[in-house]
Amino acid sequence: MAQQDTATRLPRPSMLPAEPVLVVDNLAKQFDTPDGPLKAVDDVSFAVRRGEFLSVIGPSGCGKSTVFNIVGGLTPASAGRIVVMYVEWAGSSQQQIVIPWTVIEHPTDGLEFAARLAGSSMHHGRHTSISAVIDFGVRQLREGAVRATRQTIDISGDGANNQGRMVTLARDAALAHDVTINGLPIMLKRPAGTWETAELDLYFRDCVIGGPGAFLIPVREQGQFAEAIRLKIVREIADRPQARALVQPAGGEQPRCFHDPCSEEGSVC
Repeated sequence: MAQQDTATRLPRPSMLPAEPVLVVDNLAKQFDTPDGPLKAVDDVSFAVRRGEFLSVIGPSGCGKSTVFNIVGGLTPASAGRIVVMYVEWAGSSQQQIVIPWTVIEHPTDGLEFAARLAGSSMHHGRHTSISAVIDFGVRQLREGAVRATRQTIDISGDGANNQGRMVTLARDAALAHDVTINGLPIMLKRPAGTWETAELDLYFRDCVIGGPGAFLIPVREQGQFAEAIRLKIVREIADRPQARALVQPAGGEQPRCFHDPCSEEGSVC
């Protein structure tokens, strides 16, 4: 079977389409009444781009005002929030939580999260263990206090897995826990080592991403970073998951999950 294209090819920044300025995904609101819970709004999703107009039409009492009160921050939603953790990673023993689980419910929450991230320092490591950070992410999702309807691990990196267990084993274990893995392969430098690849986007496609609706967005130019990250976040929040995972290579192609002796269980390189 031919591989469906899971990668979003970014044009030059000036040519990128307008992104939504407002995204509402799976919004729900329930009120407590003397007669029991009253569901006023359930599973409301839409996106609005700059210059667009949105009309919500319905009979009195259908939840129109409730939706806009939630969007405006006047009423908290019962569902429709996201919870985010930011992890810095490198080798198999290098996973550091930079920002712990944080609820993003209002625009100000997102701005505060971005400010905290901008104020943190960045560290570097010699090795790249995608498998270890996938395993770390799955543990955080399973051990956290929040139970979400959708669980996603975002992997951003500039190289292939070269330490820890095979990345496909970690990926498959994550999929078994209903976790989707998306990718942001960073392709700004020329391959310089034995285990680096010029086709990092194809490596991510074949070996890293997986789960319902999985996708990747390659970054090939420095100026694409901000647009790529915004596009990825909007797509993750607003898109509906597809029915099956898209992790297999195109028909006739060999997977690019090349074997690395440093990826053997218990190895130290």
